[in-house]
Amino acid sequence: MNKFALMLLVSGLVTSAGAQTPDKAPEMVKVEEYPHAGIALAVPKGFVYLPPGKEFEVMRAGLVKENGDLDIAVTLSVYPVAEGVTIDRYADATVDGVRRGLRTRKLRQLKNVRMTVADHECTVRLLSFLYLGVPRYAAMACVIRDVEGTKIRLAYVLVVECGEGCKDKLLGAYEAVVKSIRFTKIRRPASLGIRRLEDELKVHRWGFAVRRPKGWFAALAPAGVEMFQTDYLMGGIRIPYVRISVERVGSDETAQSCGQSNLAIARKQAKDRNASSEVISTGMKKLGEKEAFQSVLKISAPTNRVDSDRTHDWTTVIVTRTFCRIDPNTGWNVSCHVMLTCLDSEPRDAAAMMDKLAEGFRLLEMSATGPGATTAPTTAPATETAPAK
Repeated sequence: MNKFALMLLVSGLVTSAGAQTPDKAPEMVKVEEYPHAGIALAVPKGFVYLPPGKEFEVMRAGLVKENGDLDIAVTLSVYPVAEGVTIDRYADATVDGVRRGLRTRKLRQLKNVRMTVADHECTVRLLSFLYLGVPRYAAMACVIRDVEGTKIRLAYVLVVECGEGCKDKLLGAYEAVVKSIRFTKIRRPASLGIRRLEDELKVHRWGFAVRRPKGWFAALAPAGVEMFQTDYLMGGIRIPYVRISVERVGSDETAQSCGQSNLAIARKQAKDRNASSEVISTGMKKLGEKEAFQSVLKISAPTNRVDSDRTHDWTTVIVTRTFCRIDPNTGWNVSCHVMLTCLDSEPRDAAAMMDKLAEGFRLLEMSATGPGATTAPTTAPATETAPAK
């Protein structure tokens, strides 16, 4: 990284915030790779990796205090961008988005410098602001990458943020993280499969818990949960995508009858879109402690989009598992439906992903008054970036 650029940032923080020159670089943990986003980087020792807090957030880590707040937060977000967008324009729009945040006041841009990060031109903004009335400082780096052999452009936004008590450590942490960055080949998430399962999302009302695959975003959805990873080589769509939903069904419905009904609906929807469908397999599988009906459906649609570079058909694989249980709070028979959607995957690979998801699924007691979900008690960084317009 350009030392002169770092000196400019240091001078901005010292002059405007009264910070000291950063100490020697912190010790780093091993480099983590994020192949679906084509980047690898490390964070300082002692930082805890946290679940992605929103769509397009690739990595989030921080020094977590006893009360769950973050002393220093590091986030990396990656967004698809249009042709012609420059790093300065994108960074300006991102800073404006932070400034317009409902909880942000008195944002100041202390420094704006250029440097090189992993052989890519980078613009860095040093910011100070009040978040809920509390002073915060952030170093935000922005790189735009043209993905070789494609028309895809991606904006990588790295933010290192801290409070008043840690501002002397801000630029040291920022420099260490930036030095560790290297860009790698971007891979389709479906080709990566599910490497491991991490934190658990609990849905007490509907009586289940599910563990989030590493690097995936997970959130509550109406009557259930959604989880996905972003496929940047497909323009930033949510694929693979998992939806877990619970609904009331007839008292005589079973796992097999509900599963077959859902399969018939999916095939009809494919036909309505002039796509062909093929049932690869059906049968009973485990989902938590319950026997569930599984179906594997392959849907193929011809490439007919004018703007498509594809030379082969669109292929979607949908794997579902369904079981039924009685809701003790209402006496209703309800079905729990887990649906995994993959694009351009082999059916056996999608089925293997469902097997891995099922390992992290377990039943809970249904509670009419219980919380919708619980996750690890962490606080999101104040500097929340979003796709620039």
